[in-house]
Amino acid sequence: MDNVTTKKVQSPWTGSWSTPKIKVRNYGTEIITEAWWYCPDTGQFITKGVVKRENNTIPGQKPSL
Repeated sequence: MDNVTTKKVQSPWTGSWSTPKIKVRNYGTEIITEAWWYCPDTGQFITKGVVKRENNTIPGQKPSL
């Protein structure tokens, strides 16, 4: 997935401006913050991308070097 910035994008169907929906997902060793854009008029998915990646520290586990 591409790295993105959280900015408004225009819908390819209606031309309306869409603000991203932010989703935080835990993938075990990484916490990834994603931005998903949907058309505000039709609800159709436009695009998505990664905003931020963080290492997840699991309690009781030593960090890998």
